[in-house]
Amino acid sequence: MARFKYSFQMQHNFSTIIKALKKIVNVFDEESTVKKMALLTALGAMPLPGGKQILIYHDLLLFTCAYPGSEQLKLLFLLAHICSMAFVC
Repeated sequence: MARFKYSFQMQHNFSTIIKALKKIVNVFDEESTVKKMALLTALGAMPLPGGKQILIYHDLLLFTCAYPGSEQLKLLFLLAHICSMAFVC
């Protein structure tokens, strides 16, 4: 897969990135797959929030695990899901 052509600087907060992911979570073209991977990578570098944001994040991870679009994306989202569950439990 091509290198991420999308980059998200640290001025974006967790909520902003979640909103961007939510807009494309059910789009399965190559551009969206690359963008999803960049968004997830950016989220992985941030501390997990509490409250409603972690629940939305978790729902997006579950959807993407069920409908990944690519095997690489599925593995990345499964890893993120495991990390988020460790935080919640």
